[in-house]
Amino acid sequence: MRNKFLVVIMILVLMVGLVGCSGNIDEEVANVSIGIAKLGRMDSKGRVEYMVTLKNNSKKTLVQGNYMIYSKDISGALLTSDAVYPKDVKPGATKTATVWMKMPPGAEVCGKWVSVKFK
Repeated sequence: MRNKFLVVIMILVLMVGLVGCSGNIDEEVANVSIGIAKLGRMDSKGRVEYMVTLKNNSKKTLVQGNYMIYSKDISGALLTSDAVYPKDVKPGATKTATVWMKMPPGAEVCGKWVSVKFK
């Protein structure tokens, strides 16, 4: 009986996780521009500094969001990741953040929205 209960719980957790990661991103995010610029500085760990610039071109306020920045090598393997969490970005406003990424030769920086909410 206890094993059946644990199996049911595990299945429910898995289903919630899959549904929660299904990519339900507000279409309004298409009106938000993101720029990732290499600043050229390197820290003692060999990470390179990048500036993430977000401009809200929407007519709605970006209440909160999670934009993941990651680096991947030529084969597509994930090297490092970081995230920026914009909050209360009014229409027409711009916000910036700095992230440090491990960047071996041939690697590239990418980004994607994990979550976003407009009002």
